[in-house]
Amino acid sequence: MAIPATESVTLPVVGMTCASCQHHVENALRSTAGVAEARVDLMAHRARVTFDPAVVQPEALVAAVRQAGYDAVLPRAVGGGSVDADASDAGPELKAYTMLAAGAAAMLLAMPLGAEMGAVDHALMRVFPWLFAAPQSALRWTLLLMTAALIPWAGRGIFQNAWRGLLHRTTNMNTLVALGTSVAFLYSAYATVFPAPGLQVYFDAVLLILGFLLLGKSLESRAKRRAMAALDSLNRMKPVTARRIVEARR
Repeated sequence: MAIPATESVTLPVVGMTCASCQHHVENALRSTAGVAEARVDLMAHRARVTFDPAVVQPEALVAAVRQAGYDAVLPRAVGGGSVDADASDAGPELKAYTMLAAGAAAMLLAMPLGAEMGAVDHALMRVFPWLFAAPQSALRWTLLLMTAALIPWAGRGIFQNAWRGLLHRTTNMNTLVALGTSVAFLYSAYATVFPAPGLQVYFDAVLLILGFLLLGKSLESRAKRRAMAALDSLNRMKPVTARRIVEARR
């Protein structure tokens, strides 16, 4: 029986953030007819697929990845600039530090809104008396507007990945973060629009959670780039040819 000829292709994959994403992409590729083997490298953001060209074409592999809620391109399109969907966005480090700074400011502005005052509140009252003299409604609306403006700018990718996973009935790390921050924001917005005794706002928590997540992703991306650069350097050190010396027999 003749063994069907197979080909291999490496597809850049966009949108993977955790091991769950890697698992979903691998399952999507392996379940495609004609695919003999599929291995996804989360660190390098690419998938190595061995397939039967008589049954499936690379375009169908890209479609399978996209149907799973992620994105992929053919190798010839890598130079076209469509691989990195966030290339036009501001740097992740800028977003992370902006959200952390905004979260710290929101925490300070939310101090006068607490139901009980502790030692820290009394100390801040002596340092910032104008803050505790400001109307609470003005502080709540300031926090609401600031958070509503920063979430789409910094957390857009997180919520988009969570939404794509929801459409494909899958969950990942972004799903948990998007759910938690959305509930906290909506509850805080309700407490701002309809204030009542006992209703607290948690805008600072929303900003800080997104900020720390973005900071972690930024550090992870930096570590990945350094690791890949080290691997490429080691690969370039590999000798191209080898010379074997055999002792002549007498």
